Amino acid sequence: MKNQDKSKEELIKELLELKQAHDALKVSFNKHINQQKLVEAALLENERKYRLLAQNSSDVIWTLDNDYRFTYISPSIYQLRGLTPEEAMLETIQDTMTPDSQEAVYQSIVNGQENERAKNYVPVQLEIEQYHKDGHLIWVEISLRAMLNDLGEKIGYVGISRDITLRKMAEEALRQSEEKFRSLADTAKVVIDIVADDMGAKHLYVNEEWSRVHGYSKEEAQYIKPIDLVAPDSRQQVLDNAAKRIRGEKAPINYEIKSITKLGEIKYLEFSSTIVKFDNQRAFLTTAIDITKRKHAEEALRKSETKLRELNAQKDKFFSIIAHDLRSPFSAIIGLSDLLTDQIKDKDYAGIDLYAKMIGQSSQKALDLLMNLLEWTRAHTGRMVFNPEKFILTDLIEDNKLLFDLIAGQKDIIIKNVLPKEITVFADKSMISTVLRNLISNAIKFSGKGGEINISVEKNANEILVSISDNGVGIAPKRLDKLFRIDESDSTPGTNNEKGTGLGLILCKEFVEKHGGKIWVESEEGKGSTFYFTL
Repeated sequence: MKNQDKSKEELIKELLELKQAHDALKVSFNKHINQQKLVEAALLENERKYRLLAQNSSDVIWTLDNDYRFTYISPSIYQLRGLTPEEAMLETIQDTMTPDSQEAVYQSIVNGQENERAKNYVPVQLEIEQYHKDGHLIWVEISLRAMLNDLGEKIGYVGISRDITLRKMAEEALRQSEEKFRSLADTAKVVIDIVADDMGAKHLYVNEEWSRVHGYSKEEAQYIKPIDLVAPDSRQQVLDNAAKRIRGEKAPINYEIKSITKLGEIKYLEFSSTIVKFDNQRAFLTTAIDITKRKHAEEALRKSETKLRELNAQKDKFFSIIAHDLRSPFSAIIGLSDLLTDQIKDKDYAGIDLYAKMIGQSSQKALDLLMNLLEWTRAHTGRMVFNPEKFILTDLIEDNKLLFDLIAGQKDIIIKNVLPKEITVFADKSMISTVLRNLISNAIKFSGKGGEINISVEKNANEILVSISDNGVGIAPKRLDKLFRIDESDSTPGTNNEKGTGLGLILCKEFVEKHGGKIWVESEEGKGSTFYFTL
């Protein structure tokens, strides 16, 4: 049987969630049509992966409107019924099945409508017989679930059809002849394993697909305990369900497990089991579908959605800086320049040195912000080249310290170095200089008058540790987790009401991680902070 998907109920739920997330992203995108091209590209990639997930599923995915008319049928309908999606869309759902199946579906719809009136949207799952294009009958398992809009209103249904003809044939074959079953099972593209009912002590039978998925031959199977093939975090679930079935209690029919192959690889399987009589003894008939590829595709989709959220956060941060933080210093420069000009015209020189100093501070702030914006933009548009070279790290630290001695002196802050004589590193000098510049600037910003800043370097066996500490205001515990996140706005004024954007620390994190290092902070409110990074 050609089927690589997980349980219908879970797949329907995930498809609904994916569709809702996808629709929400499209609405957001339409509101920001002039946003960065990077966000647009990420949205298109997310949409492409969503469509690929539907179009490449071996199950048939379809949607109905509230009048039970088809609004979408995935291409895999051809493998199921020999029809193209366009041909299948011309049918009604009742036209596709036998009279007995029509009655079962009709009754399920009636029951579903009663539930819907009570706002209880219960999923429907049935096994029916449908007509193939060439006239023969096939067994199909269908799952149907209501689709709701953001207001909780039903706007249609999403369904999945899965070919279970081989499974039905296998069940019939078991009833008729175990030998016939063995022959049929070896041609199935479904993992079939018959296990003794004493909690999986030994295999009584495995098919060819079992060997392909697990990597063991049929001969090797008799020496392997079935439970040993189950990954540790899935074993208890398998054992508990088996015990319930032995006791005649209700247990899940289909669920996902992780399996370990002969080579130690992890495979994801959609697993089901039932108790049968085999070789004159009670046994578990287990069937499984290898859904490893689909699980990897889902993980890629989740990463794509996470990346898109990050891109949107970056866009919001960028526009916030342009709209507010960059405007503020220029407004100050213009206002102070006007005051300075008026006083000079009036030959009133009192306080003009203060105005000039404030203009210089605002200009420096604007320049620092522009430099961070430029570097951040270059890094996120692929225009920043990672260019590592050998250089003396201690010299670079000393150069950056000298740049800030004058600014630190304005607050009577002393910057001290605790450096080895010479440490050579292989790194991007420009990026590391940016990291040092931002961390020293922050230490000055949050240190009070007469404060002290210490810069130190330690050489360990596998890395170099740089630390920049101050005895300033410190950081509240609830803010520590937000410092390096683009999706959190976390900028507080300094001890002289200096303003920032929070972009500097985000840039530091990206540049340090570009070198394979890490960055973190230790701080106590009222006692100061120490920022560390490794190379």
